[in-house]
Amino acid sequence: MGRDTLEQLTLFDMEEEVIIEEGEDVQECKVCKKDKPLNHYAIKNVMSDNLGVIAKVCHTCDKIRMKESYERRKDFFNYPDENYCCPICLRNEEQLKKVNVVVDVDTYKIKEHKNKRKSVWRLDHDHITGKVIGILCNGCNVSKGQLGDTLSSAERLVKYFKGELNGSTGI
Repeated sequence: MGRDTLEQLTLFDMEEEVIIEEGEDVQECKVCKKDKPLNHYAIKNVMSDNLGVIAKVCHTCDKIRMKESYERRKDFFNYPDENYCCPICLRNEEQLKKVNVVVDVDTYKIKEHKNKRKSVWRLDHDHITGKVIGILCNGCNVSKGQLGDTLSSAERLVKYFKGELNGSTGI
């Protein structure tokens, strides 16, 4: 047995005991549907006023999801060639990297901004079956997730664009 953290996650298959103190703030995990204290969740997007957004998935479920994601990428993901375009927004890697421009707020001079991620591409998958669907850019993958990863939501969006939904005027 090595020091592989992902390997260690599978050593013990035991139910996590969650103790909730009286008056403690709790949140339901989006995955396991259990109410857990807020300290069982990561803090994401810390803002300048030192406030942060609590993750919707508890640490335990997030570790499981990360392991599944690692396995999926290991078994499937090869970065697409340089001419590959996202099938939804039709932008290539060069165009996607130009999207975010970082400027100094005092001088309005463009600052060098290095993307922390290796690639702009994400491996899109079905969250229920784990089946790989394809490769999307990060923005389209997040947008698809915001629609709930459902065809019915996408169809309602198209109807909204056409002006056929809830009095929308269309585009």
